[in-house]
Amino acid sequence: MSRPPASRRPAGADVEEHELLVLGNAVLKRDAARTDYLVLPLAAGILARLVLALDLEQIADFVPIEAWPDIQKTARLIIERCAAEEEDALWTEDAARYGEVGDFALAAWPAFTVWTPLSYGSRKFGAQLSAAGPNYLDAAVRWLRANPGAPLLDMMLVAELGVVEVKTRRGEHPFLSRAARAVRVELAKRLRADGLTSWPRIVRAAAGSWTLAAVERLGFDLAMTAHDLLETADKVVRIASAIEARFREAPVHAPPGLNADTAVDERQDGDEETLAALEVEFRRLQTQNRILEEKAVTLQHERNALANRHARAESRAVALTENLASAQHRVTDLEWQLVVLARERDELVGQVAVEAAFAPGAPPLPTDALAGRRVLLFTGQAAADAREAMRQSFHEYGAADVTCYWTDKGQGPDRVLPDAIVVVDITFMSHSSSEAVTSLARKSGAWCCQSRRGSAMIAREVVARFLARSALTPPAPPASPSPAAATRSPAAPVPRSPPRP
Repeated sequence: MSRPPASRRPAGADVEEHELLVLGNAVLKRDAARTDYLVLPLAAGILARLVLALDLEQIADFVPIEAWPDIQKTARLIIERCAAEEEDALWTEDAARYGEVGDFALAAWPAFTVWTPLSYGSRKFGAQLSAAGPNYLDAAVRWLRANPGAPLLDMMLVAELGVVEVKTRRGEHPFLSRAARAVRVELAKRLRADGLTSWPRIVRAAAGSWTLAAVERLGFDLAMTAHDLLETADKVVRIASAIEARFREAPVHAPPGLNADTAVDERQDGDEETLAALEVEFRRLQTQNRILEEKAVTLQHERNALANRHARAESRAVALTENLASAQHRVTDLEWQLVVLARERDELVGQVAVEAAFAPGAPPLPTDALAGRRVLLFTGQAAADAREAMRQSFHEYGAADVTCYWTDKGQGPDRVLPDAIVVVDITFMSHSSSEAVTSLARKSGAWCCQSRRGSAMIAREVVARFLARSALTPPAPPASPSPAAATRSPAAPVPRSPPRP
């Protein structure tokens, strides 16, 4: 059986290889129950128990030594992840779990070879040891179809033996080849018949198939297989011994025209020809062995080169991650500084505008400065007539709707419209109340102005600050006019401040 290529990519793989790996995981997650790849978690669940029961010495001829600890670690991880049903919901979000199960099934596949020799197939479904791949495959398919209710462990072992000699394309695993599709279809039918359409449930059921009865049944089959082999070997030895005895005891009869010495010489010549043929075959095997050794050295060099490349890529990834974290911290700090500077600029511009509006001989402010705008006035003024005077002063500048909230009685609404103007009279208001109103305005995206002016001057100060801010940040024309956008103020709302580092 050909050894499958490693399907798991290292952490420092190329971007294209990483993208292909992520895409493969996503495809497995999307088609988890719709294709015959549903058999991958079945193989993974059974292999997980096989892998954990094997030592490195038993598997060293089939799996690289350095890869075996990772394979055993993955086997434990897969069993732990699938042990609890309440964690099945995590598979809907994490596509990498499907890729890990598929990669493990292919990487740990040689463990089947240790547990199930080819002679096990002759006892299980009657295939001969000298049978070619298609005969093994056909025998396995017939057995699966004739035993649809067999234990999952037996069905998986039969399927593994059926694909032993399957011819595959370069880099293709026998179990996932086109020729082995008939075996995968029969296994998938059994899983769907049992209602096993979720990968974690299939892994759980496959790992749980290793019961005491299953182990006893497998042990008995393997013991009977070994007994059959011993009987066959004993029969071959007896036949060979009998032939050798007859050959030694039989007299040498010379053909007509030849004497006994000539017949002995001819027999020796035949033996020499046989030895010469064996020597030629031995030399051919030596050449083939030398070629394989050279190929192993080349592959070792390539592996070392990939390991060095992975180390360099990992080091660069660590450096880039640190640089990215530092840059993100710097960007956050600059954003905060920009917000602080913007607020200081607006405050200075507002103070200059207020001083100019209240200077002697200053021109009057336009009476339509607040045309169509809604004003929300928050004050701690206890006198109702003073609150009414402040409210009426905003109508003198064209405000469409002015609502006054007495903070001693209530804090007002939980949210305001973004196009509203929030005015906070802090003359008779506590610091906590003013901060609460200002925070409400910022969360809603509305423009907010704090003032200490009396009832006659508060509207004038607000209008002066509003006009100065509107001139500082002119609005962008809307892409498509709408009735809702027509009533909005030209002033842009105050941006939300980012979290301070």
